[in-house]
Amino acid sequence: MSHMILSAMAWCDGYTDPLLVPLNGWLQPPLPLQIKSVVCTSGVNLIQPTPSAQHVVVVTQTGEPQLWHIMSNTLVHTFKGHSGPVLCLAITKQSHYLLTGSEDTSVIVWDLKTFEQKLRIYEHIAPVLSVTPALGNTLLVSSGEDSRIIVTSLVTGEVAVKIDHHRGPVTAVQVTSSEDILISGSADGTVCLWSLDTFTLLNTITLPSPVLFLDISNDSVFLLAACEDNQLYLNTLATGTQIHCLRGHKASVVSICLAGDNQRAVAGGADGRVYVFDMHSGCLVRTIATSHNAKVSGVKVTSNDDFLITAGGNRLTAWSFRKEDGVGVEESSSTITNNKTSLAQRPHSAPITCLEISRDGTTAVTGGMDSLVNVWQLNTHELHSTMEGHTASITCVAISPNGLFTISGSEDKTARVWGLTLGLVVSIFKIKTESA
Repeated sequence: MSHMILSAMAWCDGYTDPLLVPLNGWLQPPLPLQIKSVVCTSGVNLIQPTPSAQHVVVVTQTGEPQLWHIMSNTLVHTFKGHSGPVLCLAITKQSHYLLTGSEDTSVIVWDLKTFEQKLRIYEHIAPVLSVTPALGNTLLVSSGEDSRIIVTSLVTGEVAVKIDHHRGPVTAVQVTSSEDILISGSADGTVCLWSLDTFTLLNTITLPSPVLFLDISNDSVFLLAACEDNQLYLNTLATGTQIHCLRGHKASVVSICLAGDNQRAVAGGADGRVYVFDMHSGCLVRTIATSHNAKVSGVKVTSNDDFLITAGGNRLTAWSFRKEDGVGVEESSSTITNNKTSLAQRPHSAPITCLEISRDGTTAVTGGMDSLVNVWQLNTHELHSTMEGHTASITCVAISPNGLFTISGSEDKTARVWGLTLGLVVSIFKIKTESA
């Protein structure tokens, strides 16, 4: 019977088509803030939930990864194979494989259905600090204290490329949801963007302090980096421009993650509290006092933002993370009304000189003789936001193919690139005229 239950769990996690799996149907709304608590065998250092949110992989203080079934509070399997503590882990889409990187300098690929080793990769010459799958789970990207980024095949284990660029340990690697860009963060204080097609360097973002952790939003707009100076830097991924330095946490940040709604950022503190920020405004909107009585060593949001899973001490806690107000939440004094950022809206007061419509037909951008750039929602016929900064008539506008940015040209001899999500200018190009 036990074997049959484990097989059924593995089948649910590995099923690739839409599958109705009961997560919380037995709970009547509104949900309580704290849904479930799981007590592990020892202190937890790392966590990674499976895509179905039925299971979570934890790395305990013993350094070994363990697979737990959340609702039954059951230890399903302990993965034994590394000769040193596991320092990082990731799970591929559809829960086919678990990737673990260790202090023993190796990366192991585990089959989550059979719990057997699929591959073991020895390419780093120092402890492995971060791993992530890429390109439809065909590649594995790892980074380590040797300052290297190594890309290997998840099928054969053969090395595709080794990148020696950073001048310090590479503490984090991530891949955008479109799987075309690799992001690496390093103790040298830089975040680098790489093409996954050619593995060429696209951009370098310099931060004030060594990078400890980073995460990127699902829409590839936001980059959140937690640095050694205990600051949380929120930048635009496309240009690297800093949007906010998130403030309000009262202790050292030991874990971070971004929600799937592209609005909320979560940080786990050494004081046992979880801090939730609104990325659009940069304000702290929620503080959750956990019962861990220890640092929040891990924070992860499950798919569809149903649950927030936190780790502290030897305890895992699943919290309701829907946008409805929860029970036992301390609202910050800087809470935003309705959790929305108010964007300026000024209709044109002079003739419109140019117009551009996005590829998906949902957004239009207009420029006018009044120096304003306006963004319109075509499905509602409403003005969404007004971007101000030019000092003369707008002569041309264009929208980027991904619909995230617009650029405007003006008679003031400048071109400005604006982020359509926040309505903020991210770059200004000035035309220099030679003096007579």
